[in-house]
Amino acid sequence: MGSLREDFPPPIRPVDRPSVVADDFVFRLGDSPELARFRIDHEQVGLLETPLTVHRRYALADAEDPDVQLRLDFRLCLEGVDGAFESLYRFTESFQRPIPRDTLKSFRDLGDLSFAWSWDEPLASEVVGFVRHNVMVSIRGVDAGGRPERLARELDTRLRALPTRDRYEPGSGALDEAGVPAVVGRGARLTLAANRGGTERWFFLTTAGSVNRDPKDPDLWYYRAGLASGPAEIWLYRLGPGLLPRIERVDVTVE
Repeated sequence: MGSLREDFPPPIRPVDRPSVVADDFVFRLGDSPELARFRIDHEQVGLLETPLTVHRRYALADAEDPDVQLRLDFRLCLEGVDGAFESLYRFTESFQRPIPRDTLKSFRDLGDLSFAWSWDEPLASEVVGFVRHNVMVSIRGVDAGGRPERLARELDTRLRALPTRDRYEPGSGALDEAGVPAVVGRGARLTLAANRGGTERWFFLTTAGSVNRDPKDPDLWYYRAGLASGPAEIWLYRLGPGLLPRIERVDVTVE
């Protein structure tokens, strides 16, 4: 029996339309009737580099029956739909136990591609993962009955309604306002910008050197140039309460 990648090859992807969401998507318990009794026990957010992805995870529990739990993951792939499909396949391959094929489902009416299966409750999909546009969503339930599938359909309806565009482009913002210079010496420090008084999470990537927090001022970020001369790109991803970050880029030359 082949892998899911072999059974559901790339040509099924809808590639004849814009592939990335243009508006932000914010997850709130109050937006979902399925989660009326739930609370958020834990939340984490990060930026994954391969594929380049904003990742938000929520651990949820039923306030009246704490044994009923959900783990909800959102991955917005900044490079487009290919990254979202890769994230979905990686998710299906991340379990220690193989997916039981006798309970495996793929719904034509859920996302651009979806998988659902069960380990312990044959009549309920305990695990659901789907891609809509460039967003991958996965839901794992514990004693949750059919809630993961119903919740997946709620979320897919919201994602499907979002406007889309062809790609993401960097804009102006904190790095431009800080007046980051175009030239920096080898091994030198270059102050970038400070993230003060707001709720945004900042994530930096660079093609050479490193970006760090100032040890004396944790709100201040700086670039440490490498010892090799040449061009470098510094990327900033400013994330609010949702999935879609504001993207900034500056180019520097290390001399």
